[in-house]
Amino acid sequence: MNIYLRIMNRLLCLLLLLFTCFQAGAVVVTGRVTCEGAPVAGVSVSDGEFVVQTDIDGQYKLKGKNRLGYVFISVPSGYEVTSDGIIPKFFVRIPEDAKTAVADFGLTKTSQEKVN
Repeated sequence: MNIYLRIMNRLLCLLLLLFTCFQAGAVVVTGRVTCEGAPVAGVSVSDGEFVVQTDIDGQYKLKGKNRLGYVFISVPSGYEVTSDGIIPKFFVRIPEDAKTAVADFGLTKTSQEKVN
């Protein structure tokens, strides 16, 4: 019976170690995608590993490992991202040690029709 308890104890320790390792670096990023204050649904948001889409309120929640240190959007047809001078704002950096972060994105409607 002692051997059985030692094996179970080691197995439990291994499982706890694995659980801790998988939780290390986990981050939850939330945010909203809007166009002139109005929510934009169906926009893809990614951290380079996982992808989610915004809901009808333009909100999203992305759970990931923060391996790359940023989240970005895939700009939907008919929109363009806002910019800071000449730099488009389609991504937000996430601090390496963050457990939670907020990353909001703004879009504007394009004035030109897409030519096929």
